[in-house]
Amino acid sequence: MSDPFLKERFEQLGLEVVVPTTDAQSLINRIIFVELSKGEVREESRAEYLAVVDELYANGSEALILGCTEIRLLIKQSHQPNIPMFDTLAIHVQAIVQLSLSSDP
Repeated sequence: MSDPFLKERFEQLGLEVVVPTTDAQSLINRIIFVELSKGEVREESRAEYLAVVDELYANGSEALILGCTEIRLLIKQSHQPNIPMFDTLAIHVQAIVQLSLSSDP
């Protein structure tokens, strides 16, 4: 979340990138690496994750990037319909399919 890869590119487009607090990042990392990476999906972790999302939204965030493939196991757009969520795995797959089916290599 603190890696400048996406942040710098979005800022070049005039978009502000907001990341969770250090404590929230620790929580998210625990959920991903201790639970989701082992296939565990806990309701209490979903509630904690959505609380982080709500805090970001309350502080002005207008959308959420689901930048880890395991996050889609935990939350879906229907869990927080007011905040657009961009699933990077789905976006990459769509781009690959479009490129594969295009007539221009």
